[in-house]
Amino acid sequence: MLRSTRDPGDRALSVGGCDTHPGESITTAGLSGPLLPSSAPGLAQAGPARRASVRNGRIVAPHPIGLSAACILAAVTISSAASASDPCDSCNESCGETARVLGLPPPEARPPLGSYQIRGVAEGGFLASLSNYGEFGPNATRIDFRTAAGQDNVLFYTRWSAELELGRKHTLVFLYQPLSTEGTFTPSSEERIEGVQFAAGQPVRVKFNFPYYRLSWLYDVAQGDRGFLSLGLSGQIRNANYTYERLDGQAFSRSNDVGFVPILKARGQLNVGRDAFLGFEADGFYAPISVLNGSNNETVGAILDMSLRAGMRLRQNSTAFLNLRYVGGGATNTDPDNYAKNWLHVLFVGLGASFDVLPSRTR
Repeated sequence: MLRSTRDPGDRALSVGGCDTHPGESITTAGLSGPLLPSSAPGLAQAGPARRASVRNGRIVAPHPIGLSAACILAAVTISSAASASDPCDSCNESCGETARVLGLPPPEARPPLGSYQIRGVAEGGFLASLSNYGEFGPNATRIDFRTAAGQDNVLFYTRWSAELELGRKHTLVFLYQPLSTEGTFTPSSEERIEGVQFAAGQPVRVKFNFPYYRLSWLYDVAQGDRGFLSLGLSGQIRNANYTYERLDGQAFSRSNDVGFVPILKARGQLNVGRDAFLGFEADGFYAPISVLNGSNNETVGAILDMSLRAGMRLRQNSTAFLNLRYVGGGATNTDPDNYAKNWLHVLFVGLGASFDVLPSRTR
């Protein structure tokens, strides 16, 4: 901060935010060094007739023109330093010295580059089942899980993942997505599930449990100050387990399936300004699963897990974001003795956060 002293009768001249007066003296408050950093050339070269002198800790301008030039140079220097988008990316030490001389808070230094990083990501919010139906067993009745398993309302969900960044190009991601609902319904007509008859008018409790585990590898194909784009592969383990039980205990049926699903993956981010960002992530595949997992039961399956997000960096090692996600897919086989058909479409809206464990960065 600059503090000035002048005679009351002097005529003021305001240039660049500085008021100058004939014979005015300017003292620095809280600074032990010169008025401007050493990177301000030209101030000391204004000529002998316009050069300021120091008297008892004061910078005295004997002529208003010389002092006005100093004020202009000070305003330009301070404005340039304040408007830089990220002046400490290349030299934190130099920026810290500049901030000290100008009396500003020291800039937050960016973490150093490291060979790897560990990151935790959590997401939670609400889901809405757009469609979810299945048929299980020979001559099975089609069951609507939205009404049978309590999915006709908005439900809470969580999603957890751990990431390992290796070098500046590779990322491994382990994801756990729980998805479980339960409900009770009364069939209006007789239903057949996995060969078990459920009489009309008898309440049935249905449990829908479909968590999945996914391991992904990503490679950065494009990377820069504005963001990145990564492509890779995922392998997902589906662990479906559905149960149907009459409330009087007279009938019970269960459908379960564990299998491996290969997936293509993409992820990208666009930085907006200094701290905000927009991003997307997509995992998807459509293929004859039986060919890939070696099953004799001809099965066609598909999956699409895609999200759009907008977020903000809170600190150097953490972010928060708003996420919109769609998960859809299913499978159908052709074995009459072990027939199964299940397709679902779910929409997720939630808030998420990420936290870097190590005090370093790979991008």
